[in-house]
Amino acid sequence: MKKRKSLLIAGLALCLFNFPILARAEDCNTKILVETPRLILQRMEYLSTANAYLTIDSTGKATVKCQIVGYRGTTSRIQAKVMLQQYTNGRWASIREFSESTNFYQLIISESHRVSRGYAYRLLATIQSYKGTDVENKTVTSSSKYY
Repeated sequence: MKKRKSLLIAGLALCLFNFPILARAEDCNTKILVETPRLILQRMEYLSTANAYLTIDSTGKATVKCQIVGYRGTTSRIQAKVMLQQYTNGRWASIREFSESTNFYQLIISESHRVSRGYAYRLLATIQSYKGTDVENKTVTSSSKYY
């Protein structure tokens, strides 16, 4: 009986870990579906992680933050262009662009911009990481925020 119970528990645990868990969130104030941040799934040779975050305070100040980390001893240069986008007329339109580069394996972009009320906003970051003249490209999108 004890063996049967432990086999049943092990079988249930195995089933639980084999089913994907999907996460979706809804902004309670606006009933707009909010995207979850995307992760880098493919192993890249010159880029370890890249994340884009957007926050908007109650006065409409949007804070843009993009963190990019390559590999120490491998990544020789990082370039990033981060676009603050507004959802209008059924499409995402860029309203502000921030660009930076470094000859180091890490780059953090942190900027602010005022936004208008009544729209959804997101960040779209295009990243180039280098090893000498070899380059890898990656695009990262933040979750959307409604203001």
